[in-house]
Amino acid sequence: MWNEEDEVLDPVKPKFKSRVGTEDAVVQLQPLGSIGANRISPSTLFCDMVHGFGAHEEGTCAKSDVPATRRCRETGCAQVYSCHVGLTDIAVPVICDDQYLGTLFSGQVLTHPPTREGFQMVRESLAGQTHINFRSLEAAYYQVPVVDQSHVSEMVRILELFARYIANSWKRLKIMSEYQRSRDCELALDRKELAATLLSGEIGNQNELRTFARRAGLQSLPDRVMVMQLTNPGAISEPTEPFEKHMMLNRASHMVEDLCQTWSDTLAMAVRPGELCIFTSHEARNAGHERILLQEMANNLLATASAHAGRVARIGVSASHSQPEELVHAYQEACVALHSGAASVCFFNDSASPNLRPVEALEGM
Repeated sequence: MWNEEDEVLDPVKPKFKSRVGTEDAVVQLQPLGSIGANRISPSTLFCDMVHGFGAHEEGTCAKSDVPATRRCRETGCAQVYSCHVGLTDIAVPVICDDQYLGTLFSGQVLTHPPTREGFQMVRESLAGQTHINFRSLEAAYYQVPVVDQSHVSEMVRILELFARYIANSWKRLKIMSEYQRSRDCELALDRKELAATLLSGEIGNQNELRTFARRAGLQSLPDRVMVMQLTNPGAISEPTEPFEKHMMLNRASHMVEDLCQTWSDTLAMAVRPGELCIFTSHEARNAGHERILLQEMANNLLATASAHAGRVARIGVSASHSQPEELVHAYQEACVALHSGAASVCFFNDSASPNLRPVEALEGM
Protein backbone atom coordinates (compact mmCIF):
# COMPACT_ATOMS: atom_id res chain seq x y z
CA MET A 1 0.00 0.00 0.00
CA TRP A 2 2.66 2.50 1.02
CA ASN A 3 5.00 1.53 -1.83
CA GLU A 4 2.24 2.08 -4.39
CA GLU A 5 1.47 5.53 -2.97
CA ASP A 6 5.16 6.44 -3.03
CA GLU A 7 5.36 5.54 -6.71
CA VAL A 8 2.33 7.70 -7.48
CA LEU A 9 3.84 10.62 -5.59
CA ASP A 10 7.16 10.54 -7.39
CA PRO A 11 7.77 7.72 -9.90
CA VAL A 12 11.31 8.85 -10.71
CA LYS A 13 12.58 8.30 -7.17
CA PRO A 14 13.88 4.87 -6.12
CA LYS A 15 11.34 2.46 -4.64
CA PHE A 16 11.21 2.62 -0.86
CA LYS A 17 10.42 -0.06 1.66
CA SER A 18 8.58 1.21 4.73
CA ARG A 19 8.33 -0.48 8.08
CA VAL A 20 5.81 0.60 10.67
CA GLY A 21 6.00 -0.35 14.35
CA THR A 22 3.16 -0.33 16.90
CA GLU A 23 1.99 2.38 19.33
CA ASP A 24 3.91 5.53 18.36
CA ALA A 25 5.04 4.26 14.98
CA VAL A 26 8.63 4.33 13.80
CA VAL A 27 8.82 4.43 10.00
CA GLN A 28 12.19 3.88 8.38
CA LEU A 29 12.35 4.50 4.66
CA GLN A 30 15.26 2.72 2.97
CA PRO A 31 15.89 1.99 -0.72
CA LEU A 32 15.38 -1.68 -1.57
CA GLY A 33 18.70 -3.46 -1.70
CA SER A 34 20.48 -0.96 0.52
CA ILE A 35 22.47 -1.98 3.59
CA GLY A 36 20.07 -2.86 6.36
CA ALA A 37 16.97 -2.71 4.14
CA ASN A 38 16.04 -6.30 5.00
CA ARG A 39 16.53 -6.00 8.77
CA ILE A 40 13.48 -6.71 10.88
CA SER A 41 13.91 -3.64 13.10
CA PRO A 42 12.33 -0.34 11.95
CA SER A 43 15.38 1.52 13.27
CA THR A 44 18.83 1.88 11.78
CA LEU A 45 21.43 -0.41 13.32
CA PHE A 46 23.04 2.63 14.93
CA CYS A 47 19.84 3.61 16.72
CA ASP A 48 19.17 0.01 17.74
CA MET A 49 22.54 -0.11 19.42
CA VAL A 50 21.97 3.25 21.14
CA HIS A 51 18.72 2.19 22.82
CA GLY A 52 19.76 -1.42 23.27
CA PHE A 53 17.11 -2.69 20.86
CA GLY A 54 14.42 -1.03 22.98
CA ALA A 55 15.68 -2.12 26.41
CA HIS A 56 17.12 1.33 27.25
CA GLU A 57 14.74 3.54 25.29
CA GLU A 58 13.77 5.70 28.26
CA GLY A 59 17.33 6.71 29.08
CA THR A 60 18.40 7.38 25.50
CA CYS A 61 16.15 8.13 22.51
CA ALA A 62 13.14 9.06 24.62
CA LYS A 63 15.03 12.16 25.79
CA SER A 64 14.37 13.75 22.41
CA ASP A 65 11.40 11.71 21.13
CA VAL A 66 9.11 12.44 24.10
CA PRO A 67 9.47 16.24 23.81
CA ALA A 68 8.88 15.92 20.05
CA THR A 69 5.68 14.00 20.72
CA ARG A 70 4.58 16.70 23.14
CA ARG A 71 5.20 19.40 20.53
CA CYS A 72 3.25 17.42 17.92
CA ARG A 73 0.31 17.16 20.29
CA GLU A 74 0.40 20.84 21.20
CA THR A 75 0.87 22.24 17.70
CA GLY A 76 -0.69 19.60 15.47
CA CYS A 77 2.28 20.03 13.14
CA ALA A 78 5.17 17.86 11.98
CA GLN A 79 8.45 18.29 13.85
CA VAL A 80 11.94 18.01 12.32
CA TYR A 81 14.51 17.98 15.11
CA SER A 82 17.97 16.91 16.09
CA CYS A 83 17.95 13.93 18.44
CA HIS A 84 20.13 13.61 21.53
CA VAL A 85 23.02 12.14 19.48
CA GLY A 86 22.79 14.57 16.55
CA LEU A 87 20.75 12.61 14.01
CA THR A 88 17.87 14.29 12.21
CA ASP A 89 14.51 12.84 13.21
CA ILE A 90 10.94 13.51 12.09
CA ALA A 91 7.76 13.30 14.16
CA VAL A 92 4.35 13.64 12.50
CA PRO A 93 1.07 13.73 14.47
CA VAL A 94 -1.89 11.55 13.53
CA ILE A 95 -5.07 13.53 14.24
CA CYS A 96 -8.70 12.87 13.34
CA ASP A 97 -11.57 15.19 14.23
CA ASP A 98 -9.36 17.03 16.70
CA GLN A 99 -8.53 13.76 18.49
CA TYR A 100 -4.83 12.99 18.80
CA LEU A 101 -4.26 9.36 17.82
CA GLY A 102 -0.49 9.05 17.96
CA THR A 103 2.81 10.00 16.38
CA LEU A 104 4.72 8.67 13.39
CA PHE A 105 8.50 8.78 13.72
CA SER A 106 11.02 8.60 10.92
CA GLY A 107 14.36 10.06 9.99
CA GLN A 108 17.36 8.68 11.89
CA VAL A 109 19.57 10.19 9.21
CA LEU A 110 22.46 12.64 8.96
CA THR A 111 22.30 15.78 6.85
CA HIS A 112 26.08 15.88 6.59
CA PRO A 113 28.68 13.13 6.25
CA PRO A 114 29.69 11.45 9.53
CA THR A 115 32.93 12.72 11.03
CA ARG A 116 35.24 11.80 13.88
CA GLU A 117 34.16 14.93 15.71
CA GLY A 118 30.52 13.97 15.23
CA PHE A 119 31.06 10.56 16.80
CA GLN A 120 32.94 12.15 19.68
CA MET A 121 29.78 14.16 20.40
CA VAL A 122 27.80 10.91 20.25
CA ARG A 123 30.18 9.29 22.75
CA GLU A 124 29.86 12.23 25.13
CA SER A 125 26.06 12.20 24.88
CA LEU A 126 25.96 8.49 25.69
CA ALA A 127 28.45 8.53 28.55
CA GLY A 128 27.34 6.18 31.28
CA GLN A 129 25.31 3.90 28.98
CA THR A 130 27.03 0.64 29.89
CA HIS A 131 25.03 -1.46 27.45
CA ILE A 132 26.75 0.18 24.44
CA ASN A 133 29.83 -1.25 22.72
CA PHE A 134 31.29 2.00 21.39
CA ARG A 135 33.62 0.30 18.91
CA SER A 136 30.63 -1.39 17.23
CA LEU A 137 28.61 1.79 17.58
CA GLU A 138 31.27 3.80 15.76
CA ALA A 139 31.20 1.36 12.84
CA ALA A 140 27.40 1.66 12.71
CA TYR A 141 27.62 5.46 12.94
CA TYR A 142 29.52 5.62 9.66
CA GLN A 143 26.70 3.59 8.01
CA VAL A 144 23.94 6.03 8.95
CA PRO A 145 22.21 7.30 5.77
CA VAL A 146 23.17 10.81 4.69
CA VAL A 147 20.49 12.92 3.00
CA ASP A 148 20.04 16.57 2.09
CA GLN A 149 17.24 18.88 3.22
CA SER A 150 15.13 18.17 0.14
CA HIS A 151 15.02 14.49 1.09
CA VAL A 152 14.03 15.41 4.65
CA SER A 153 11.19 17.55 3.27
CA GLU A 154 10.07 14.67 1.07
CA MET A 155 10.10 12.31 4.05
CA VAL A 156 7.93 14.75 5.98
CA ARG A 157 5.48 14.90 3.10
CA ILE A 158 5.27 11.12 2.84
CA LEU A 159 4.73 10.73 6.59
CA GLU A 160 1.99 13.35 6.51
CA LEU A 161 0.33 11.30 3.78
CA PHE A 162 0.62 8.20 6.00
CA ALA A 163 -0.85 10.15 8.90
CA ARG A 164 -3.87 11.25 6.86
CA TYR A 165 -4.40 7.70 5.63
CA ILE A 166 -4.28 6.32 9.18
CA ALA A 167 -6.64 9.04 10.44
CA ASN A 168 -9.14 8.32 7.66
CA SER A 169 -8.92 4.57 8.30
CA TRP A 170 -9.43 5.15 12.02
CA LYS A 171 -12.53 7.26 11.31
CA ARG A 172 -14.00 4.58 9.04
CA LEU A 173 -13.35 1.93 11.69
CA LYS A 174 -14.96 4.13 14.34
CA ILE A 175 -18.08 4.57 12.21
CA MET A 176 -18.25 0.84 11.54
CA SER A 177 -17.72 0.06 15.22
CA GLU A 178 -20.50 2.43 16.29
CA TYR A 179 -22.86 0.92 13.73
CA GLN A 180 -22.00 -2.61 14.83
CA ARG A 181 -22.48 -1.71 18.49
CA SER A 182 -25.89 -0.22 17.69
CA ARG A 183 -26.82 -3.28 15.62
CA ASP A 184 -25.73 -5.65 18.41
CA CYS A 185 -27.79 -3.71 20.93
CA GLU A 186 -30.88 -3.85 18.70
CA LEU A 187 -30.36 -7.57 18.11
CA ALA A 188 -30.04 -8.27 21.85
CA LEU A 189 -33.25 -6.36 22.56
CA ASP A 190 -35.08 -8.20 19.76
CA ARG A 191 -33.94 -11.56 21.12
CA LYS A 192 -35.09 -10.68 24.63
CA GLU A 193 -38.45 -9.49 23.33
CA LEU A 194 -38.88 -12.66 21.25
CA ALA A 195 -38.03 -14.88 24.22
CA ALA A 196 -40.47 -13.00 26.45
CA THR A 197 -43.21 -13.36 23.80
CA LEU A 198 -42.64 -17.12 23.46
CA LEU A 199 -42.64 -17.58 27.22
CA SER A 200 -45.85 -15.60 27.62
CA GLY A 201 -47.76 -17.89 25.24
CA GLU A 202 -49.39 -14.85 23.60
CA ILE A 203 -48.13 -15.55 20.10
CA GLY A 204 -50.56 -13.65 17.87
CA ASN A 205 -50.01 -13.85 14.13
CA GLN A 206 -47.47 -16.60 13.39
CA ASN A 207 -46.27 -15.02 10.14
CA GLU A 208 -45.41 -11.83 12.02
CA LEU A 209 -43.74 -13.93 14.71
CA ARG A 210 -41.56 -15.71 12.14
CA THR A 211 -40.60 -12.38 10.57
CA PHE A 212 -39.67 -11.07 13.99
CA ALA A 213 -37.65 -14.23 14.68
CA ARG A 214 -35.65 -13.74 11.48
CA ARG A 215 -34.98 -10.14 12.50
CA ALA A 216 -33.69 -11.50 15.81
CA GLY A 217 -31.26 -13.76 13.95
CA LEU A 218 -33.23 -17.04 13.98
CA GLN A 219 -33.91 -18.98 10.79
CA SER A 220 -36.74 -21.00 12.33
CA LEU A 221 -38.84 -20.84 15.47
CA PRO A 222 -37.70 -22.88 18.49
CA ASP A 223 -39.51 -26.13 19.23
CA ARG A 224 -38.01 -27.03 22.57
CA VAL A 225 -37.19 -25.40 25.92
CA MET A 226 -34.35 -25.89 28.35
CA VAL A 227 -34.46 -24.56 31.89
CA MET A 228 -31.09 -23.96 33.51
CA GLN A 229 -30.81 -23.45 37.24
CA LEU A 230 -27.61 -22.03 38.71
CA THR A 231 -26.46 -22.82 42.22
CA ASN A 232 -23.31 -22.02 44.16
CA PRO A 233 -20.59 -24.67 44.35
CA GLY A 234 -20.30 -24.41 48.12
CA ALA A 235 -16.89 -22.77 47.85
CA ILE A 236 -15.43 -20.79 50.71
CA SER A 237 -15.22 -17.73 48.47
CA GLU A 238 -18.98 -17.71 47.86
CA PRO A 239 -20.21 -14.17 48.67
CA THR A 240 -22.50 -13.79 51.64
CA GLU A 241 -23.88 -10.36 50.75
CA PRO A 242 -27.12 -10.53 48.72
CA PHE A 243 -25.89 -7.89 46.26
CA GLU A 244 -22.66 -9.76 45.52
CA LYS A 245 -24.52 -13.05 45.10
CA HIS A 246 -26.98 -11.35 42.75
CA MET A 247 -24.12 -9.93 40.68
CA MET A 248 -22.47 -13.35 40.36
CA LEU A 249 -25.74 -14.88 39.18
CA ASN A 250 -26.12 -12.04 36.65
CA ARG A 251 -22.61 -12.67 35.38
CA ALA A 252 -23.33 -16.37 34.88
CA SER A 253 -26.61 -15.54 33.13
CA HIS A 254 -24.91 -13.11 30.75
CA MET A 255 -22.24 -15.68 29.87
CA VAL A 256 -24.92 -18.25 29.04
CA GLU A 257 -26.92 -15.73 26.98
CA ASP A 258 -23.81 -14.77 25.03
CA LEU A 259 -23.06 -18.43 24.31
CA CYS A 260 -26.62 -19.06 23.12
CA GLN A 261 -26.34 -16.12 20.74
CA THR A 262 -23.52 -17.92 18.91
CA TRP A 263 -25.80 -20.86 18.10
CA SER A 264 -28.36 -20.82 15.32
CA ASP A 265 -32.03 -20.86 16.30
CA THR A 266 -31.25 -20.53 20.01
CA LEU A 267 -31.97 -17.71 22.43
CA ALA A 268 -31.98 -17.38 26.21
CA MET A 269 -33.52 -15.12 28.82
CA ALA A 270 -33.23 -14.88 32.59
CA VAL A 271 -36.56 -15.77 34.17
CA ARG A 272 -35.40 -14.98 37.70
CA PRO A 273 -32.00 -14.76 39.41
CA GLY A 274 -30.30 -18.12 38.93
CA GLU A 275 -32.79 -19.47 36.37
CA LEU A 276 -32.61 -19.20 32.59
CA CYS A 277 -35.08 -20.26 29.95
CA ILE A 278 -33.41 -21.37 26.70
CA PHE A 279 -35.42 -21.76 23.49
CA THR A 280 -33.82 -23.89 20.79
CA SER A 281 -34.38 -26.11 17.77
CA HIS A 282 -32.09 -28.54 15.98
CA GLU A 283 -32.04 -30.11 12.56
CA ALA A 284 -31.46 -33.79 13.25
CA ARG A 285 -31.69 -37.08 11.34
CA ASN A 286 -33.86 -38.72 13.97
CA ALA A 287 -34.87 -38.49 17.61
CA GLY A 288 -31.69 -40.19 18.80
CA HIS A 289 -29.50 -37.78 16.89
CA GLU A 290 -31.46 -34.81 18.25
CA ARG A 291 -30.97 -36.05 21.81
CA ILE A 292 -27.22 -36.25 21.24
CA LEU A 293 -27.21 -32.65 19.97
CA LEU A 294 -29.24 -31.49 22.96
CA GLN A 295 -26.94 -33.30 25.40
CA GLU A 296 -23.87 -31.69 23.81
CA MET A 297 -25.50 -28.28 23.96
CA ALA A 298 -26.43 -28.75 27.62
CA ASN A 299 -22.88 -29.87 28.46
CA ASN A 300 -21.47 -26.71 26.83
CA LEU A 301 -23.86 -24.56 28.85
CA LEU A 302 -22.87 -26.30 32.08
CA ALA A 303 -19.17 -25.91 31.27
CA THR A 304 -19.63 -22.19 30.54
CA ALA A 305 -21.41 -21.58 33.84
CA SER A 306 -18.68 -23.42 35.71
CA ALA A 307 -15.61 -22.07 33.91
CA HIS A 308 -16.53 -18.41 33.54
CA ALA A 309 -18.83 -17.76 36.47
CA GLY A 310 -17.94 -20.42 39.02
CA ARG A 311 -21.50 -21.75 39.20
CA VAL A 312 -22.82 -25.29 39.40
CA ALA A 313 -25.87 -25.80 37.18
CA ARG A 314 -28.52 -28.32 36.23
CA ILE A 315 -30.62 -28.36 33.07
CA GLY A 316 -34.08 -29.70 32.35
CA VAL A 317 -35.08 -30.37 28.74
CA SER A 318 -38.68 -30.39 27.49
CA ALA A 319 -40.27 -32.53 24.86
CA SER A 320 -40.52 -31.20 21.29
CA HIS A 321 -43.45 -28.91 20.39
CA SER A 322 -44.22 -27.93 16.83
CA GLN A 323 -46.45 -24.96 17.66
CA PRO A 324 -44.89 -21.83 19.21
CA GLU A 325 -47.87 -21.28 21.52
CA GLU A 326 -47.03 -24.62 23.16
CA LEU A 327 -43.59 -23.43 24.30
CA VAL A 328 -44.97 -22.04 27.55
CA HIS A 329 -46.09 -25.63 28.25
CA ALA A 330 -42.60 -26.80 27.22
CA TYR A 331 -41.15 -24.47 29.85
CA GLN A 332 -43.25 -26.24 32.49
CA GLU A 333 -42.05 -29.60 31.19
CA ALA A 334 -38.42 -28.53 31.51
CA CYS A 335 -39.05 -27.39 35.11
CA VAL A 336 -40.66 -30.72 35.91
CA ALA A 337 -37.73 -32.59 34.35
CA LEU A 338 -35.40 -30.75 36.70
CA HIS A 339 -37.43 -31.62 39.80
CA SER A 340 -38.03 -35.22 38.69
CA GLY A 341 -34.39 -36.22 38.29
CA ALA A 342 -31.05 -35.81 39.96
CA ALA A 343 -28.72 -35.77 36.94
CA SER A 344 -27.08 -32.60 35.69
CA VAL A 345 -29.14 -32.88 32.48
CA CYS A 346 -32.68 -34.27 32.76
CA PHE A 347 -35.04 -34.95 29.85
CA PHE A 348 -38.79 -34.67 30.38
CA ASN A 349 -39.61 -38.03 28.81
CA ASP A 350 -37.11 -39.94 30.96
CA SER A 351 -38.14 -41.83 34.08
CA ALA A 352 -36.80 -40.18 37.21
CA SER A 353 -37.70 -42.78 39.84
CA PRO A 354 -40.04 -45.75 40.30
CA ASN A 355 -42.45 -43.53 42.22
CA LEU A 356 -42.57 -40.41 40.04
CA ARG A 357 -42.67 -39.80 36.31
CA PRO A 358 -42.43 -36.33 34.75
CA VAL A 359 -45.89 -36.51 33.16
CA GLU A 360 -47.46 -37.21 36.54
CA ALA A 361 -45.52 -34.33 38.07
CA LEU A 362 -46.67 -32.00 35.30
CA GLU A 363 -50.29 -32.92 35.93
CA GLY A 364 -49.80 -31.89 39.54
CA MET A 365 -48.48 -28.42 38.67
